[in-house]
Amino acid sequence: MYSPLAWTRKGTMGRPLLHVGDHAFYPAGAPSVRIRFTEDKDGVVMTVNDPQ
Repeated sequence: MYSPLAWTRKGTMGRPLLHVGDHAFYPAGAPSVRIRFTEDKDGVVMTVNDPQ
C-alpha cells in the first residue's frame, strides 16, 4: 500500500496531489493549478503555476 502525495501549507489540511503526467500535479479541488518538479544542477525545483 502507498501513501498519496499531498500538498500542505502550514496550519491547513493537506490536499492530495493528482498526477497529470510529465512530473506535473494539481491539488485536489484546483484543477487549473499545476505543480511541476524538474531537476537542475542544484537538485529538484518545484514550480507552482496558478493562472488565476
